[in-house]
Amino acid sequence: MKSTFRLITQKYKYATGRKYWKKLIPFTIFVLLVLILLPRDLRFTYKFEQNKPWVYEDLIAPFDFPVLKTPTVLKADQALAAFQLSPIYDYDSNAVQKAFETIENEIANEKLSLFSGAEIQAVESELEIILHEIYTKGLIGLEGNLNLNTEFVLIKNEYGKVKKVRLSDLYTFQKANSFAKKAFSQLIEEGKQSAVLKIFQNSLIENLKYDSTLTNIVLKHYVDRIPVYSGMIQKGELIITKGSIVNNEKLLVLKSLQKEFEASLVGPYQHLLILLGQLILTLLFTGVIYHLFKKFKPDIFDKTQSLTVILFSIYLTVLMAYFANSSLKVNIYIIPIVIIPIVLRVFFDSWVSITVLLFQIIFSSFFASETDEFIVITFIVGVLAILSLQNFRKRSQFYLTAGICFIGYLIVYLGFTLYKSGSINEFNSTNLFWFAINSLLILLSSPLIYGFEKLLGQVSEVSLLEISDTNSPLLRELSMKAPGTFQHSMQVANLAEAAAYKLNANTLLVRVGALYHDIGKMANPMYFIENQMNHINPHTDLNDEESAEIIINHVLDGIRMARKNRIPEIIIDFIRTHHGDQRVEFFYQSSLKNSPIEFIKENKFRYPGPRPFSKETAIVMMADSVEAASRSLKNVSEEALSNLVDTIIDYKINNKQFDNSGITFKDVNEIKILFKKMLGSIYHVRVEYPSSITLPIP
Repeated sequence: MKSTFRLITQKYKYATGRKYWKKLIPFTIFVLLVLILLPRDLRFTYKFEQNKPWVYEDLIAPFDFPVLKTPTVLKADQALAAFQLSPIYDYDSNAVQKAFETIENEIANEKLSLFSGAEIQAVESELEIILHEIYTKGLIGLEGNLNLNTEFVLIKNEYGKVKKVRLSDLYTFQKANSFAKKAFSQLIEEGKQSAVLKIFQNSLIENLKYDSTLTNIVLKHYVDRIPVYSGMIQKGELIITKGSIVNNEKLLVLKSLQKEFEASLVGPYQHLLILLGQLILTLLFTGVIYHLFKKFKPDIFDKTQSLTVILFSIYLTVLMAYFANSSLKVNIYIIPIVIIPIVLRVFFDSWVSITVLLFQIIFSSFFASETDEFIVITFIVGVLAILSLQNFRKRSQFYLTAGICFIGYLIVYLGFTLYKSGSINEFNSTNLFWFAINSLLILLSSPLIYGFEKLLGQVSEVSLLEISDTNSPLLRELSMKAPGTFQHSMQVANLAEAAAYKLNANTLLVRVGALYHDIGKMANPMYFIENQMNHINPHTDLNDEESAEIIINHVLDGIRMARKNRIPEIIIDFIRTHHGDQRVEFFYQSSLKNSPIEFIKENKFRYPGPRPFSKETAIVMMADSVEAASRSLKNVSEEALSNLVDTIIDYKINNKQFDNSGITFKDVNEIKILFKKMLGSIYHVRVEYPSSITLPIP
């Protein structure tokens, strides 16, 4: 006896051990994949904030390093370089020829009727002299960086050679007009000058044109050569003492040290130690995930598929953080970390969503420059988003969640900025752009739900609500082709939903399953009594086996129709289980009366099954049978309904239809009481008054 017990115990331990070892496979893969992505650069271990005390021991410079300029000083130096840079102009050799051609056309058009022939020749000759003078020195426009302080410009001729010229030696349009006006005032009388000046002005074409491309290239070259450092700190020099306030000067030195430290090349030995540290941390965090789900969510832990999807979701966030940091070089706040917990909240409870959110943030923080700020802001916003979906029923709620996330980011970031710097001036408005993109990406949660439904093998409440609409194609078709069956399904849905609520089962799933459980009757609606409006029963022309076959086929037809219309498998389960593997008793008993039992093939009268395998499918089976049987009662009374409910449900129990459903006798008794009460209300069962009581006339 002892040896047998020991053998059974060993087998149990072996089976249990194998089960948990299988669970370690996705966790091991997860650890390896995360380790591949984590950054291997050095991290500055000191945390410091402006106008806050230095909480560490005295800091001595570990090596020589340059001190960065402040952003303000660097921008000023760059602006000065741009201000001092001489703009570059291209020489247009064709401008002179175009100007002379324009003069000839203008003189021909104007005809200068007030001028004599000699005067016209003199004007034309003078125009050529003036233009030759202007174009020899150069006619320049007012583009580029020209201003009152510009002293020189660079002119590139047609051969690519550049010469530096004083701006004062060149002609502008204004200067050219003044020069021409003075020249013509000495040549022709005042009344005729305006016509000549008009011809001159129309002919002017600048022969020095601003080259913005080349100017910007040269400017970038000069700006890039501006030193970003303002001094040096020597190795062994005291940087800051413990308790000292990190003022602007110290902050600049510390940031310079941090930049040089993190930019240092990592040697093979350091690389190995960094990898070892990351392995230890990743194993610890992953181990916490393992034990949290094992202890508090055994239903999810036992489903390898669900557990793998959750780990994949966390890894997906790490992957996004990796690309944002290494390839895209964008702010880490653009990553919609909240989107995965939001989608998981549709399928699981808030505990799962917040747990996943926490570990997403932990692993993503390896890529954040301001780790503490990133963790606090993202966690608070994530929790707000999850709480906003407590009563999730419509996809439009994602718009509200996106708005809550943006406002949450804004407020928490503002609070963090004020706490760290004590000044609103340190608020980085650029982060608002990243927060806005992050919040807008949350709207992708809606299409992601469909993908997670496939991965998890589950149906979200949103999808259930959509297909529960009686105006959906399949239910509308049922109401048209088999109205009696449609009404029956509605009553079954009401009974089943109330029972599911009583037993704390999934009420929405039960209701949808009840609505669709009999859709197969649309294939042959008149062979089911609830649709026989004209009292003609087509079964009278069939034998018992044929009738039973038609009745049984409504299950198979329902499965086929549901799959054709892409109804989720979890709803199809209600179609295939609502009769379990019972017999079509009416036609089986009829066949027994007409034939010896040895000639009857019982399997011809039995539904294909399977039996209900959940509380929800068992509830629908009971509601379906009780509702259908209640319609056959001729004399409806409280006692008759009570006996009917007891008889129908006890018959199912005796036929072992609920053995795989996990439903208890206590649950069954509660359902019986509920069904009796509801059926009594449906059929208006009234209390019988004693004959001695005089009833009021209605």
